[in-house]
Amino acid sequence: MLQDQYEDSESVWTCALLLATLFQDSMLVQSPAIMRTIPSLASLLKSDKIIDKYFAAQSLASLVSTGSRSIQLAIANSGAVMGTIAMIGQIESTMPNLVAMAEEFKLADNPSKIILRSLFELEDVRTSATARRSIPLLVDLLKPMPDRQGAPLVALHLLTQLAEGSETNKVAMAEAGVLDALTKYLSLSPQDSTETTIINLLRILYTNPDLLYHESSISTSNQLVAVLRLGSRNSRLNAARTLQNLFDSENIRDTEVAWQAIPPLLDMLESGTETEQQAALGALIKLSSGNISKASALFDVEGTTLESLYKILSFSSSLELKNDAAQLCYILFENSTIRASPIASECLQPLISLMTSGSTFVVEPAVRALNRLLDEEYNAEIAATSEVVDLLVSFVPGTNHQLSEACIGALIKLGKDRPNCKLEMVKAGIIEHVLDMILDVPVSVS
Repeated sequence: MLQDQYEDSESVWTCALLLATLFQDSMLVQSPAIMRTIPSLASLLKSDKIIDKYFAAQSLASLVSTGSRSIQLAIANSGAVMGTIAMIGQIESTMPNLVAMAEEFKLADNPSKIILRSLFELEDVRTSATARRSIPLLVDLLKPMPDRQGAPLVALHLLTQLAEGSETNKVAMAEAGVLDALTKYLSLSPQDSTETTIINLLRILYTNPDLLYHESSISTSNQLVAVLRLGSRNSRLNAARTLQNLFDSENIRDTEVAWQAIPPLLDMLESGTETEQQAALGALIKLSSGNISKASALFDVEGTTLESLYKILSFSSSLELKNDAAQLCYILFENSTIRASPIASECLQPLISLMTSGSTFVVEPAVRALNRLLDEEYNAEIAATSEVVDLLVSFVPGTNHQLSEACIGALIKLGKDRPNCKLEMVKAGIIEHVLDMILDVPVSVS
């Protein structure tokens, strides 16, 4: 133990400082003797003297940065993680002279952050009991602390690191109160970069379906809608993406708060970048799916929703964005008033063009939207002159039964009272297709 070797407390921290400097040499840390220093340094993190703890942390920070994976795992298993978390934000706020000394020796300005970020990059550590035990301590650091002002942001980054790709950690965070803590933090209107980090962590957490029904989820959605209205551009983008996850919950979709998300999402759809439009579309699709009244509201708020979708379908270079636009068209076209509008008819040709793109990814939503549009006779008359019959017939066979059903539905509407269309279908092979399929497809298709 370093404390046992030196009675003089100054010798302890100077020894730790020397080690921190030496451990920056990647050749030196290959020595087998290095492993024997780790328990002493981890123990020193529990010292009553801040200076001893600080330079022990500096030594470990140098080790995790230059050492091997085995050294990093040894540090993780030494108990250093808990001691390091306890130091987050403490030195920077209360002992600026130590930070200045570290800079003199070209050491890290935030050793706690370096140690934990490096260790949490290892899957063995990230999924370990040590990581789960650290979660309540990190959540606790999210509370405002005048004497440790930098701690919450560091804790946010570390919690994000632990949450990514680990459902177990997400649940552990929820149990530790992270959803409520993040929602309260968001209500304080933090700086833009912090706000974005909070929302990004919430987005990751709410990919876990169990957390959608957590008691904090409705409060979270309320704060996210406020961010959609008043937040920075980057925060609004992240808020839309997070709401997309939250809208998987019917309990949240049916709230008044969810309704309030519609106008700012439509603003993003109308005037945002393609990335922002995609986030807005994703949230609007989740929000309005299966709910005709909400679909009507989408159209009625400004009267420009379909115009925005028409522009995306006609001019966007992103097939993924066009796919989402076609999906929202399909939802909106369930409403007869929307289907009968002039702008809805203008969507016919872009939807048909999407069907000729050669990408199976976008064909299905385009055909489903077209099928609903054809419920209006005026739209069916236009489509009947656009050589779409052969295209629809070609999509009927296959294993995508939802696409087959939409194609057959559209062909039925086009063939009604139109002998020429019926003849086109027969020539294109529709009879052979349906006879081949009829015994093998679901009842709704047959």
